[in-house]
Amino acid sequence: MKTNLTHSAAAIDATVAFKGDLRIYSNARDVGRGSYYMYGSRDQHYYHSGSNKGKKLVVDKTGGIVSPLNVNSPSLYLQSFELKNGHFISSGPSGEFSIGGNFTANNTEFFTIRAGTTFDPNGGIVRFRPNVNYNRIASIRHNGATFHDVIVDVRPNHGNIPRFETKDGNLVVGNYLTHSNGEIISNIDLYGNFYVGPNADKSNGWVRFIGTNDQYYGLTGAAANSCAVLVSKTTGKVLPNATADGFRMSRFMLVNGEFVAPSGLMQINRYNTSSVDIFNHNGGIFTANGGTVLFNPVYHNRFDGRLFDIHVQPTTEFYNVILDMNRSDSREATLRMQGGPLIAHGDVTFRDGQFTGDIQVGGNIDFSNANTLSFTGSVDFIDSNPQTYHLGNALGGELKYIDVHKTGGIATGDPANTDLSAWNIRVYSGTFELPSGILTLGENLNSGGIYNSLYTAGSGAITHNGSGKVICKGSRNIQYTANGSISLYDLEIDKGAAEIRILNGDIHIANELKLLGSPSFYVFDNALYTKDLVLNGTMYFDDNGSLVQTQGGTFSGTGEIDYQRIGITENTGFSLWSSPVANADLFQVFEHSNQCVLYGFDQAQQLWRFDLQPGQPLNCAGFPTMNATWSMGPGSGYNVDGLMDPGLGYAATGSTLANDSIRTFVGEPNNGPIAVPVKTTSVVHTVWVGSDWGLVGNPYPSAIGMNEFWQENAISNARIKGGLYFLVDRPGQNIHQYDDYAVYNSIGFLDPSNSPGIGDNGNIGASQGFWVDANADGTVLFDNYMRKGTNDVFYKRGIIGGNHPDARVWISLKNSSFTSNQILTGMKADATMGMDGPYDARQAYGTMLPPVALFSMVDSVPCVIQGIPTVKSGQRRTVPLYVHTVYDGLFDFQVNRMENFQGHKLYIEDRVKGTMNELTHGSTYQLRMMSGDYEDRFYLVFDGNGHNDDGSVINIANDQHHANPSVFSMAPGLNAYNNQGFLVIDASTSEQNIQKVEVFDLTGRLLYNNNGLSINMLEIPTAEFSNGLYLVSVQMSDGQGYTTIVPTLN
Repeated sequence: MKTNLTHSAAAIDATVAFKGDLRIYSNARDVGRGSYYMYGSRDQHYYHSGSNKGKKLVVDKTGGIVSPLNVNSPSLYLQSFELKNGHFISSGPSGEFSIGGNFTANNTEFFTIRAGTTFDPNGGIVRFRPNVNYNRIASIRHNGATFHDVIVDVRPNHGNIPRFETKDGNLVVGNYLTHSNGEIISNIDLYGNFYVGPNADKSNGWVRFIGTNDQYYGLTGAAANSCAVLVSKTTGKVLPNATADGFRMSRFMLVNGEFVAPSGLMQINRYNTSSVDIFNHNGGIFTANGGTVLFNPVYHNRFDGRLFDIHVQPTTEFYNVILDMNRSDSREATLRMQGGPLIAHGDVTFRDGQFTGDIQVGGNIDFSNANTLSFTGSVDFIDSNPQTYHLGNALGGELKYIDVHKTGGIATGDPANTDLSAWNIRVYSGTFELPSGILTLGENLNSGGIYNSLYTAGSGAITHNGSGKVICKGSRNIQYTANGSISLYDLEIDKGAAEIRILNGDIHIANELKLLGSPSFYVFDNALYTKDLVLNGTMYFDDNGSLVQTQGGTFSGTGEIDYQRIGITENTGFSLWSSPVANADLFQVFEHSNQCVLYGFDQAQQLWRFDLQPGQPLNCAGFPTMNATWSMGPGSGYNVDGLMDPGLGYAATGSTLANDSIRTFVGEPNNGPIAVPVKTTSVVHTVWVGSDWGLVGNPYPSAIGMNEFWQENAISNARIKGGLYFLVDRPGQNIHQYDDYAVYNSIGFLDPSNSPGIGDNGNIGASQGFWVDANADGTVLFDNYMRKGTNDVFYKRGIIGGNHPDARVWISLKNSSFTSNQILTGMKADATMGMDGPYDARQAYGTMLPPVALFSMVDSVPCVIQGIPTVKSGQRRTVPLYVHTVYDGLFDFQVNRMENFQGHKLYIEDRVKGTMNELTHGSTYQLRMMSGDYEDRFYLVFDGNGHNDDGSVINIANDQHHANPSVFSMAPGLNAYNNQGFLVIDASTSEQNIQKVEVFDLTGRLLYNNNGLSINMLEIPTAEFSNGLYLVSVQMSDGQGYTTIVPTLN
């Protein structure tokens, strides 16, 4: 017909062709088999009033344009549409072109644009709105046409999910795309924005963001799911709109440009029967925006065993992540990381399924809702905030690594945590707190080389807060590397005969270490701390290693320790030893020492004796069998059976073999309180001073604290007095090796005379024997609370603990022929000038003094450590010194160390020379002495006033308090005195040198003349002089002469 077509009511069952306009009114029905057919060469228009759909419209024109009749009613609602020929202008911006009828056939094509036609979107909306039965496809053919706004609104007739498909390539949308219903199974190129409606469903089709401006996405309701999303932009971003707090899609790919995730939930829920990428960051920038990404790709068990990959770049960083793959009753689908770890700076939550790959998490990680989840990969805790991991009972399988790279905060288990299984735990920085349940490590690792089961770097820490157990299983060899710190509650090692090693640091176990099977556990030079020890197999300790059982700890099991210590190598010198194990055979441990002098110390006899019964064999040439004389007697303190008594000491030479310094103790480790007898006697010996000596020793396979032992036995209980005496090997020499001592008491630690710079660290090493001075008959106590893990050398050195003195000074006397001899003097408020048990340690040399000896005198007792009362302002205290030397020549009094001397000054007074020189740290006072003993010449003067601020030498020759009749002052700094068969002319404190000396008797006879000198001290032998008065004349380098009368020279 050439006129217009008006469809106002009823159905059309035939094709109606017309050249005029099309008018569709509200009562029109889209039923029937008919259609509208517009043809001709002139312009035609359409008009739609009401909401009912019209029939199918076919445009087949040889000329002219089909367009809206007027702008006030531009919308058009049709059952279907086909543009066969011609030019069609769609509804404008204020209208809508809606196409979609009821379709029962599958793959019904309800919108078609043929080749050679022109479809003008006119800035308006095209809504694809078919009703489709039984999960069937409604399709369109667009032939490359570009749309402005598109709404995909595919609706189900009977509740099934309908699908929307384009048959000839990507649908191009220039402005916005709304996915409001159904599933899109084709691709859409989008230059504008994307909105998802409440009934959209997950789709295999891709929406490709390719515009050059910023593009937005948003929700128009409680959206369920939507298409796959691909971002490939050369400029601009893809962002959530102002109201969008979420975005749901089936897959995601970022190729170029920047995608900003929603601040709420970004859900990726691919529904597919084959393995596929569900997230692929191939390029561009992914911005997490503080939101949550939910990977939720499967819904029921028909997809068992499928792999869903998450491809990331090193720059891909999420905030919160949820992993949720709906499980089946057998195999679950698996999420798999590709390209790197999953990095989430917020929380990670596991709900279901399996996961393969590594995760770096900066927030909390939660396994509690997982349903028999299997996790293959590592979890790495990062960032600086506190983190919590929650395990519940859900985690199945075994993590590979648990890593920690935190810059602050602690990764800690939720209080409800139970169990966890992993290959190992590695903490590079920060702190990881173990679960309160059971952590099983390495259960399925049964082959390969040794690996790190627990590892900490320098700033890393592994801790247990409260209870919890670590169980190491599998048969593979392991090591614990503690560059940082490792502190556990319970550790159980159930690895059969495997090898276990501790490297680079100490292991702390608060409750129990249990070794099952027959492992070999190598502690090496590290310390192993535990309360209780269940030992099967063997634990090996090198020279610096320590086994520290804490207070109240118990030992059980059938195993033993193999403990090595290094002593001296000289077979003419001695070390003092004790045993760290029970029932060590003395003569096997020291098999290669000189067994003719392998002694204990009989306390009752105060003599070296053998720990053997008469008649027992002794490997000593000429003395093959022990006799009653050399055997320990009653009251010795020893069991006298050839086995080393825990807590008692022994003296042994170095080995008779070359380069053989190691002594090995094998057996059950000593543990717990050990009481050792000490005894006072009235026995007098000429070799050493005193009669109350006891030789004891550290009984543990670890160091003990000097201060703890001294506090227990000398302060809290007055069992011993004076000090603890430690024999020190003189480097490179064999003389005096059995009586060269370092000494410790409440004043401090005194370095040995042969090594004054040896220093101190507060501990008595394992196997270390030492002397004590008994205060009463009884016992000294060793206990676990004294034990320490620092055990680096055989001879251990002490640091003061607790109550420090006000001031302390270490002074040595040096000679070029003998290194030095040193004393320590310190101030204590409760000290006296007499003998004080906790403070005054007498010398242990006896009559066998070293070549140069220096002591302070306390009640005529020579001491190496002395405590004096605190010197207050306005006070002076004088400490007499005793000097012994076998050498002639120059000597130096030197201050090696000075502490807390503010407000005090220290002087060395020489009463022969009549001088008092100030001593400061590092300073020396040099003088010349002859061999002999000086008992009343030198004094230490402690001054509380801080006198003599200029540090000059004070001449005290005419000071009444310090006067000495044997010193004769000739001039300031020039003195004459008698000393050990010499007349000494001393100008050491004068600014001039001695040039000429003459000595006359009272008849004027010249007895001695020496001219042309330029010295500050001259010693004149007086053996040929008779007793009497002599005139001494001295001429100094400035030409001045001085005389004095010197009485009695011999």
